[in-house]
Amino acid sequence: MRLLAYSFILLLSQSASSQTKGGLFTENEIPLERELEFLNQRKFADGTLPELWEKFVQSRTQNLLKSTIVPLANWQSLGPDGLDSLTGTISCHAFNPANPQIMLVGSIAGGLWKTYNGGDSWQVLTDDLPSLRISAVAIDPSDTNHIIIGTGFYYNSSTTLPGIGLLESFDGGSIWTPNTFTYPYVSSVAVSRIIWDKRNPMNVYLAASNGLWVSRDNGKSWTLKMTGLFSDLDIIHKSPNILYACKHSTGIYKSIDSAETWIPLTGSLPTTSLHRITFTACDSFPDFMLCSIVDPVNYSLKGLYKSSNAGSSWTAMSGVPAYLCVSTVCQGWYVNQLGISPVDTNIILLGGHQFWVTSNGGKTWIHKDYYTTPPTGPHDGVTYVDQFDFGFDPISPSTVYAFNDGGIFKSINNGAYWQKKNKGLITALVYQISSCASDTTKIISASQDLGLHYLDNSSGNLNWKIWLAGDGTEVAYDPNNSNVVYGDAPYGTHKKNTNVGSGSISTVNFNSGIVGTNSIALHFVLTHHPTLSNVLYTANDSRIFKTTNATTWTTAATIPSIKSIEISKHTPTTIYAGSFMYSNISVYNFYISIDDGKTWNPTASSPGWRVTDIESDPNNYGTVFATRNSAFPGDPHVYKSTDNGNTWTPIATGLPDVSTNAITVNPYNSNIIYTATDLGIYISEDAGLSWNEYNDNIPPYYITDMHYHKLDSTLRIATMGRGVWKTKSIYTNVVDIKENKNDKFNHVKIFPNPANANVTISIEGEINEVIEVRILNSMGQEVKNIFKGKKSQQKYSFKWDGTNEVNAKVAIGTYFISVRIGDYKKSYKLIYTN
Repeated sequence: MRLLAYSFILLLSQSASSQTKGGLFTENEIPLERELEFLNQRKFADGTLPELWEKFVQSRTQNLLKSTIVPLANWQSLGPDGLDSLTGTISCHAFNPANPQIMLVGSIAGGLWKTYNGGDSWQVLTDDLPSLRISAVAIDPSDTNHIIIGTGFYYNSSTTLPGIGLLESFDGGSIWTPNTFTYPYVSSVAVSRIIWDKRNPMNVYLAASNGLWVSRDNGKSWTLKMTGLFSDLDIIHKSPNILYACKHSTGIYKSIDSAETWIPLTGSLPTTSLHRITFTACDSFPDFMLCSIVDPVNYSLKGLYKSSNAGSSWTAMSGVPAYLCVSTVCQGWYVNQLGISPVDTNIILLGGHQFWVTSNGGKTWIHKDYYTTPPTGPHDGVTYVDQFDFGFDPISPSTVYAFNDGGIFKSINNGAYWQKKNKGLITALVYQISSCASDTTKIISASQDLGLHYLDNSSGNLNWKIWLAGDGTEVAYDPNNSNVVYGDAPYGTHKKNTNVGSGSISTVNFNSGIVGTNSIALHFVLTHHPTLSNVLYTANDSRIFKTTNATTWTTAATIPSIKSIEISKHTPTTIYAGSFMYSNISVYNFYISIDDGKTWNPTASSPGWRVTDIESDPNNYGTVFATRNSAFPGDPHVYKSTDNGNTWTPIATGLPDVSTNAITVNPYNSNIIYTATDLGIYISEDAGLSWNEYNDNIPPYYITDMHYHKLDSTLRIATMGRGVWKTKSIYTNVVDIKENKNDKFNHVKIFPNPANANVTISIEGEINEVIEVRILNSMGQEVKNIFKGKKSQQKYSFKWDGTNEVNAKVAIGTYFISVRIGDYKKSYKLIYTN
């Protein structure tokens, strides 16, 4: 089980120093603090980041080329399918030009999603891709199967969360390939906005952190028109030769010749001391427009300005609410959005840390988000906080959507009353999970923005509820009492709940006795004893703490920079701890206590810098595993010790060279080990000597936490962006693997190969198990599902005619035929030449 929760899945291009005030973060910058912590966990010693897309393609292809018989996972999503009807952050949207009931939305960490019914239900389109931080999406008005998504996030001139540029699909979202606008992480490129010219779809416009770009060939190639960091872009659809672009810290630019040339707008707009700038214009009255400018000093509103003459002159609006702030906490660097009704310039939406709406042009404003006190019910009629995007239905303009940290909200009366539209939209960014030892249906979790929550699935309805709002970081279940749970809020605020799930939640803080400094910032480690109630460990910058009554803490050891703690599952009086400093790759240690935490000593050696998780073997005393993020590319990420940490052996063959975040051992068979990476789950059947991908039916996302539940033999994981999942282990209550899995695949034949026409897949023998045959491309994306089912026959014969799911001919190249027989699968390389 992972012991230290990670931050929001974002990557930054710089160090923390230029973004702190006096060396300390302000409360305004908590989101930035989360992101920097994530960066520090992953960057190499030279400050660069692993190229996740490159590693994904490399790892997926290598796993397919192995043609190894591997166990088949059967991952099932446990949600949360709405945490009190909320979900993870949604950042952008695009209406289908032919039918606005069909809409695409991008998640900040959970992929691209599609609705056919205005948000009543959702399906995901990108589960064959790694987590890409989708920031923009656009649909080709001449071919709605043609979609472009932008990746990465921009915050300010020195903080960019790099993506890989643009990805493109020509079949409605089944297969995705990189567009020509492609960049490595080291380039620190983030996309802000993509706009298609509805009248001339050959013209596509792109705002990004590396400039303002134009395509004249439907997105095939791109030309740079202006340099700099661009936060927003808008087009006047009635006159699509007119565009407006917002350049960070500089101002607004206008083009009247389809983005060939640009001129700066002044007209009483401020020209100095500017930060994030947002712009919008009214579709029906395009001369009316608004812009919102953030003050760089404290990220509050510098001014909301309006123009009634297409930007020739501007007036500062008065009486504007402080929508970028809550009290003195301002986050205009993070969120700053505007909306104008496409048919009524009096209806204006303001979205930042708060949400406000006016129906009379700004004479009066109404506050409509979770910071208000609703008149009836819990948050009835209001939207969530931190707005990232607005969208007015182009056919029914009184219908508007808000996209924010709580997911998607819909109003049919211009923002006066909001309804949640998150059913089936599973995008929660979960840091950590813990399961009830005596009841397999009960799980608790901690997530970004949505706090601490619990699942009581005894009725089978996957009903998740929040028991502490805000940000959650760590959780732990009492091993003997299904009603008692623990959780942390940011900065190590420890919480205890004594009747979770009862409907009457009793939560108390217990921080007494914790002393010393904490630059660990948002996250403290929290580890519960595997068998004893009320016994927990935590740590800060200078000490390890222990409680035996879940009320007060005492210092267990004066050891600095502890990031992970494991209590031996075999002998709980033995405890392991790993320490390191982000700022110095030479400072790290591994510690052990063999007397129940009374005395601690460093072991003779350590698994290395940045240990992310420690896991003990429940069947063999002294055997312990550690995952880590290496300082240099190619260094191993998983280590094993059989002598209580005194010597370590790398066991990483077959793992991708990316962050490895957690590890767990099958309690019924210690040869079976699972590890969690930034590219999903991997399994070893030989005690770590070799590893294979274990991502069937689950996206290869950032896996932040995992554990094995003995009662139902399930592996359970937390993801940043796709919630909580579980799979049944095929190794249950046995110590050895009795089945000869090779016999299953001895009679699989594929011919001809290479092929230029039909390909035959033949399977012979008495097989009374489920068989599945799929065609995959080199990135593991499904091209076509040939068969899935179970038949009582001696021979199976299937044909593939070289077409995809929409019966279009595939391109010449390398493909893989994935054959599943029962609980195992094997891939076969195929060269297709036609």
